[in-house]
Amino acid sequence: MKSFLTTGISGLNTLLNGGYPESSSILLEGPPGSGKTTVGVQFLMDGAKQNQPGVYLSFEESPEQIYSNMEAFGWNLREYEEKGLLRIVGVTPEIFYDDLLSTEGIFEHLVEDIGCKRLVLDSLSLLKYLFNEDVMKCRNRIYTFRNILRKKNITALIINEENKTETFEQYVFDGVIKLSHKRLLDDYLQRTLEITKMRGTSFLQGEHIYRFMTGGIHLILKNRMVKNALRTDNIIPTGVPDLDNMLEGGIPKGEVFTLDIDSKSNHKLIVIALIASQLRNNGKVFLQLPDDISYNELALVLEKYNFDLYSLLKERVLVIMDQFNRMIQTEMEPFVVKVDELNEEEYMDYIKDTLFHCLLEQKKINDNWIIIYDINSSLNLRGEKFVKSMLPVVTSLTRSLELTSIRICNTSEIKREIGELTYRKSTGVFKMWSDEKYQYIKLAKSPHGHTTQPYIIEPSNKTPFFVLV
Repeated sequence: MKSFLTTGISGLNTLLNGGYPESSSILLEGPPGSGKTTVGVQFLMDGAKQNQPGVYLSFEESPEQIYSNMEAFGWNLREYEEKGLLRIVGVTPEIFYDDLLSTEGIFEHLVEDIGCKRLVLDSLSLLKYLFNEDVMKCRNRIYTFRNILRKKNITALIINEENKTETFEQYVFDGVIKLSHKRLLDDYLQRTLEITKMRGTSFLQGEHIYRFMTGGIHLILKNRMVKNALRTDNIIPTGVPDLDNMLEGGIPKGEVFTLDIDSKSNHKLIVIALIASQLRNNGKVFLQLPDDISYNELALVLEKYNFDLYSLLKERVLVIMDQFNRMIQTEMEPFVVKVDELNEEEYMDYIKDTLFHCLLEQKKINDNWIIIYDINSSLNLRGEKFVKSMLPVVTSLTRSLELTSIRICNTSEIKREIGELTYRKSTGVFKMWSDEKYQYIKLAKSPHGHTTQPYIIEPSNKTPFFVLV
């Protein structure tokens, strides 16, 4: 089983699913002032606190400079040196270069003297600069250094100056972490960290902001917003394990979610998977049938989940409201709420009065209801003015009854004002789209306060007939 060494930065441990893989050598790149030295010392301090001795080899700064600079973070490096858990060593690149292969050299003595488990080399850039005339010899020594670290089971950070292009050493070492900074609001620097390579473990991709704080560097993971402290822990599974993982188990009960689709994405399987999951968990569903899902299609897919549409309607565990004058089997017709002949005012009255009281009575019997409705269908049938007035009413209705609601909406086909209203009135948003080669989905907003990277939707032969990759 693979072992990991914690990095000293909690957010970085999260990105790496535990820490740096043991015995790995990681290139830490960044421009001047990005905090490379701080990341390195923080790694060694973390090890010292766990009785894992470490060595900092510096070609540029003296030990006294490093002691002084790190005092700003409240770190007393001398204390750990006195305990034999840390060594800060200033050495010239020439001595290190010539000494590396010697069994009696400084490097070998340092490693053996304290039982070194962690090491920081500052910096590879200076070593390369001094010996750039003999590139092959320098490369051979880098290979040798990496192999020695592996042989001695040392986990190392190798500091290097920022590189805009791929370099030899990025291929040699096990991992690459890039620090960078750019101007924010003209007067400030926004610093980011990105892992671009790490052998031996999966990692979260993307650039993540970090700050210099009392106690060292603090990494703020992207796609993590402030949580809704008032959210419920009672959740409704979506029927799609990968979506449930994004949501930390499922959709929190009573929340309003939007499934934002485009015209090419197949959202029907997600909608029907959610319906089937709710029914399987003894819940009930009120479905305003979207214009692109027919009764026949709904029946066929539900049948694959071992549900019979007619029985569901007859038992009133699935209530369908239809805005269109569609063909339907005769035996099902009495159990479908037809509103195609209602004008806008009558339809709004139906939502406010009849539907509200119906759901209120049903909630007294079983409060495990979800409401699914299609905004674009209403927009196409009844117009923009109606939808703008309907959305707050439906949101208020579901909120007052503490019912979970799912809105289906193609925001790319509606006016920006309505799209923004839809997002604003939602506590969670799944964004689904297609580029004609692949279909994607991502969590763009959630009550938990985080979002996700895009996932590719890959077809599957088993329910729910797709997986997220």
